[in-house]
Amino acid sequence: MKRIEIYILLWSKTLTEVAQLLEVKYYNFHKISKDYDIPRPKPGYWVQLKYGKQPPIEKLEGDPQLNIDMTIYREQTRSSFKYLIEKRIVNIKYGILIIDSLICWLRYKHTLILRTKHLPYFITKYQP
Repeated sequence: MKRIEIYILLWSKTLTEVAQLLEVKYYNFHKISKDYDIPRPKPGYWVQLKYGKQPPIEKLEGDPQLNIDMTIYREQTRSSFKYLIEKRIVNIKYGILIIDSLICWLRYKHTLILRTKHLPYFITKYQP
């Protein structure tokens, strides 16, 4: 999608409506407009239009024909159950490596724990 198309949508509909139209979450769309330097309506713009005033519209500077890859931002939006399950499966596959490294880490006591005065009491009392 081109910058000029997004600019026209931003100034014709609210940010929330445009985000829903493009199937992107609000904060991701806000990030798109910030990253690609697309001016957005200031707070109160839509209220002023509602009451018949014509608030100023900021001009689009830079290359208006620059293409923006919306698929990257849509992938960040994915929150379907299938996507979450796939993500969890990947986490489980790599979880074994994390658990192994955690076990190795737990074998060694931290220097702050070794310096505590009550450590010998706990070691003798709670050893299996």
